[in-house]
Amino acid sequence: MQILFLILTIAACSALYLSHRHQCLLPQPLPPAAGWLTYFVLQFSAFRFAASDWDWLTVIFAWLLISMFSFSLMPFVRLLRPETKK
Repeated sequence: MQILFLILTIAACSALYLSHRHQCLLPQPLPPAAGWLTYFVLQFSAFRFAASDWDWLTVIFAWLLISMFSFSLMPFVRLLRPETKK
């Protein structure tokens, strides 16, 4: 369940990041309503899976830590893609 919590939390943060107008991974950002809805659904699912194994304080701490880490590294994912020449 811990791996599922990790994957769902990173996917939720990715959906929220990709719906922002300043994201640099997609040519057009995702619609904001879809990004927020996906974020909340995935986060709720992640909380439910993690709460079955951990205490609530542990779940909140892990969520904050994973969210902070993924939001910090998300802009740098662009550097991993090969650059295209025009």
